[in-house]
Amino acid sequence: MADTIAGQHDTRMTTDPAAVLDAPMRAPSPLRAHLPALDGVRGVAILLVLYAHFTATEPAGAALNVFERIYFRSAQLGWWGVDLFFVLSGFLITGILYDAKGKEHYFRNFYMRRVLRIFPLYYGVLLLVFVVIPLARTPHSLDDQTAVHSSLWLWCYAANIGMCVHDAVMNYSHTLEFNHFWSLAVEEHFYFVWPLLVHAFGRQSLVRICGAIIVGALGLRWMMLELDIHWMKRFFLTPCRMDALAMGALLALLVRGDYGLARLVKGARWIAMVGGLILGGVILSNAYPEALCGGKVWDTYFLLPGLDLTLSSRTG
Repeated sequence: MADTIAGQHDTRMTTDPAAVLDAPMRAPSPLRAHLPALDGVRGVAILLVLYAHFTATEPAGAALNVFERIYFRSAQLGWWGVDLFFVLSGFLITGILYDAKGKEHYFRNFYMRRVLRIFPLYYGVLLLVFVVIPLARTPHSLDDQTAVHSSLWLWCYAANIGMCVHDAVMNYSHTLEFNHFWSLAVEEHFYFVWPLLVHAFGRQSLVRICGAIIVGALGLRWMMLELDIHWMKRFFLTPCRMDALAMGALLALLVRGDYGLARLVKGARWIAMVGGLILGGVILSNAYPEALCGGKVWDTYFLLPGLDLTLSSRTG
């Protein structure tokens, strides 16, 4: 230990450029276990989703002034809160996996933590709705048989697939809806595959894989739009939503590189600024609804990278 400290001291104090160049690069500082900035970004994501849910749909064909147009169209952007959750999930999960790489019980520890964190509440809700409540009331009062039969998608963590197979949302009655479970299914599918890739590949290879996923998801959505495939498949299927998760994963890998946060912080505010300006133009654009919401092709790419880079600058 003393030799190591002395060696670091000699490297810092030397005036010989060759000695400085030959010295090993210092590893980036590890990120803190809890990043307070993430709580704020989660709050933004929650508010965006609530804004979308509690705002009425833009009246078709109505003559709107500029303020009404901004109100309705910015509310539709609330769905970006879901993408932001995916980015955060990709960032956090990749960080956990990469930091645990090479340690004992890598897979067991990760999957057991996910099971204990998610399964009790998830399956507790399903048991209450599809088992306990039907036993306590008049049979078939809310078409229980159909609901229980179609709930198989939910039990298998495949709500998004079920919605795409039937091209219909999971509404079993006016008060019994499971539409929001699609995003839980997407994240669970990510948990199944991503630990294997992180374990099998090095950081540089993972960075390339993230880039390929981002481009691939964009290309897939574009192709499905050109082929006029139902919008629900473009919106809900896991491969179509992997770019947001890959963005978060890419960020987690970059901040664990040779330069840590420094390289990302440099352009963070500019990227966020440019993304915000483009976003403002998109909101006011007459092509907005189909291009961004109905098409669900390239909207993820506007502001989320800037938000994530800004997040990095706040956690350094």
